[in-house]
Amino acid sequence: MKRVRISQLMLFVALVAVLIYAIDYGRVFIYHLGYREPGYPFSLTAMERFHFRPPSPPTIFVKVRYGNITILPHDDRSDDDRAVTVDVIKSVVSRMRQDSGAIDGALITKRYDAANNSIHIEAKLGPTVAPASVDRATGWARYNADVTLHVPDGCKFALRTEEGDISIGLGYDTARRPVVRPIRAGSIEATTFGSVWKTITINIKNDECIVDVVSKNGPVKVTVVK
Repeated sequence: MKRVRISQLMLFVALVAVLIYAIDYGRVFIYHLGYREPGYPFSLTAMERFHFRPPSPPTIFVKVRYGNITILPHDDRSDDDRAVTVDVIKSVVSRMRQDSGAIDGALITKRYDAANNSIHIEAKLGPTVAPASVDRATGWARYNADVTLHVPDGCKFALRTEEGDISIGLGYDTARRPVVRPIRAGSIEATTFGSVWKTITINIKNDECIVDVVSKNGPVKVTVVK
């Protein structure tokens, strides 16, 4: 009977372990290159739009867990220059169909405080697991809620996102090319705590606007457009 050396056995065990590891993580790597296993991911997107009509330019508070915040002026076709229009695009991409319940509209809270002429919007949509991670036992999920506001001149802003970009006065055309559309604001507070590279971009018309920004990871650009 041929004897197997301990060193050969250890080498064999090591090779098997490496092979298992490669198969396990190779599927994740291939997925990020664009591969999709049949039947997933399951994706669902929903949009919610609502309006506020305050008597004067309000203070607007927006808090988003995972998603971007965009502030734009009314376009020239707007029939109500005092209105604040809010569009929330909610999305989930998941291996598990039941995760689609996470985009329930109840997770978007909004209210108008008449006493302080302030608008409060909070998107609580967020992941059950870290956005970049994969739970091999139950699947994975990525949730987002992007908030876009069209506002009149003179508003004050307090904006915060935990994982997302903040863009003020920067929109996109139909071909998704960036277009500068500066706003006239009373004051701006913008904070992003992204664990990955996130940006804050501000384009304003008035240089007397008070701007206070905090970015944990990523650049900040503030431009006065005359």
